[in-house]
Amino acid sequence: MLRRAWWLALALVLAGCPEPVPVEEEDAGVEPYDGPTQSSVIPTFDPDAIDAGDPIIDAGMVTIDTRCCDTQFAITDEEPADAVGLLEGQHTLFGAGLPLTRSDAGWSVAACFPLNASAFYWYRFTWDGGVFDAGTTDLEDGGQETLLVPLTGESLRASASEPGFTDADGVRRNYYRAVESCDGLDGAVP
Repeated sequence: MLRRAWWLALALVLAGCPEPVPVEEEDAGVEPYDGPTQSSVIPTFDPDAIDAGDPIIDAGMVTIDTRCCDTQFAITDEEPADAVGLLEGQHTLFGAGLPLTRSDAGWSVAACFPLNASAFYWYRFTWDGGVFDAGTTDLEDGGQETLLVPLTGESLRASASEPGFTDADGVRRNYYRAVESCDGLDGAVP
């Protein structure tokens, strides 16, 4: 009887299992590669077998002159009391602008300008220009709102006491002339 119960339990377990599904091969329908192959040995380097174009000619050692002259840039004060000034120019020394300092004598900034380099430069000033009344707009609740647009005053100037020129657009710019030595400059713009 025990044997019969065991066979019955086995039959019930087997009846509850699904039929096995045939497994498809992953590479079915793919043709095997029949091209050239190499061994897993590291190849030897033959410099004569590589055509890399014309050889690069060594121009020798390049020396960069990092010397500079301490220079005092200055301009008269003609801006409103809340103005902010920057010295700007066409040289990496000026970057995004060197901040100017205001004193009784005007605006100034000290910088070390590189030897054998020249550049155009100018002075930029900005200040609060007040507001512009742009009229009114209707609100959803039936009221009105006044539109005020903030203004910024701005001026670009060149110093009359430093070397300069007037460009084709009629705008005056200052010019820093290249010098080989700081001798005799005494901190002034050459």
